Amino acid sequence: MIDQEAWETTNLLTIASALTGAAALRQETRGSHWREDFPEREDERFAGHFDVRVDDGESTLSFVAAPATDGTPR
Repeated sequence: MIDQEAWETTNLLTIASALTGAAALRQETRGSHWREDFPEREDERFAGHFDVRVDDGESTLSFVAAPATDGTPR
């Protein structure tokens, strides 16, 4: 029998790791993702999103460029 609480905790840790990994790679400030060490928005490098793939417990992050969608001019 699967321990539901352990399964949910594992899922939460997986998502938290993916989010913090992607946030650390985005070296800019964008919307509510504000970084004191990178206070400016940088569309040239970071307009897009990070994809996270988990295979056999190992996660891989990759950036996928896309046009900025918030209407802010570049």
